[in-house]
Amino acid sequence: MRLNDSTKLAEIHEMGFDILNAPRKGKGGGVGFIWNLKTVKLVRNNVEKHSSFESLEAVLKTSTEILRLCVIYRSTSQKRYLQTKEAKFFEEFNDYLDCLATKSGQPLVCGDFNFHVENPADSSASRFLSLIEEKGFMQHVTGPTHVSGGTLDLVLTKDTEGDSIEIRDLYISENTGTNSDHFFVGFSTPLCPIPCAGKSWITKEVREMSKIDLDEFKEDIKSKLPDPCDVVSLTQAIEIYDSTLRQILDYHAPLKEIHVNENESTWFNSKCKDARRERRKAERIYKKDKDPEALQNYKEKQIDAAIIIDKARHKFFSEKLSGAKGNAKATYRIINSLMDKEFVKK
Repeated sequence: MRLNDSTKLAEIHEMGFDILNAPRKGKGGGVGFIWNLKTVKLVRNNVEKHSSFESLEAVLKTSTEILRLCVIYRSTSQKRYLQTKEAKFFEEFNDYLDCLATKSGQPLVCGDFNFHVENPADSSASRFLSLIEEKGFMQHVTGPTHVSGGTLDLVLTKDTEGDSIEIRDLYISENTGTNSDHFFVGFSTPLCPIPCAGKSWITKEVREMSKIDLDEFKEDIKSKLPDPCDVVSLTQAIEIYDSTLRQILDYHAPLKEIHVNENESTWFNSKCKDARRERRKAERIYKKDKDPEALQNYKEKQIDAAIIIDKARHKFFSEKLSGAKGNAKATYRIINSLMDKEFVKK
């Protein structure tokens, strides 16, 4: 994003998200956090500026603790000063980690560090890994995160019991939906954010059926259901069948509560929801199978969803502007919403 890109901010807010960012002057870029307003509330934490890397911090409260989110970007664009900048980075990042240790919350540090940590012969990468190990951090990403190869985008957490954040289901996807030469690194944690106040929430119980190991599931059914010859009556058979299958299902995919927000963008119609659902379905299949055909299907569903959602938004606001023709106040109100500005009544 560019500095003061109000139209892009408006689009982010319309989709039910918010953003904290530190844009880079000039051609754009920088670091930032984007989160779902329905489920999470982030609070920005001011950090000291550094000459060798960009950083941004935010605090997230969960039901049990405080999580300190940190995003880092180390540029290598000025090749002529690479050695000088590297030396400065190690000095400043050492101080940054020392400062981080004095702050509240469990740190989760992510970003593009531009070190080839996959290469043990790379002296700079080895020095970086030694530094984070010395400071009590561990690195979770394995595999290339760039089109040219190399593990450059990293996820760091504390390596000490009691301070460590559990990183689950980490994956790397070549398809980011952007023209970036870096891949998408995704993961989950077992932490449960405190739901935002002032929202209309529905509590649902769901099961993560996609995570069931089908072979183990089938084996449990075979071994735990009784022999039909041992069942006395039809009623007893139904009761045993129901209770046994429920126990097996609870073991493999236990029920968990999720909070769903009822509010949705006015223009986000049923076609948008269907397209989003199909995109998510394709993404789950790709993550599970890692198949080239599944990846291609996921890319196509991403493009389809983007086109459908963009058309719905364009049609909605075009009709609103047409309906407000001749009414300057209503027109300005619509334009201000598109520019992420509040309408001021004079």
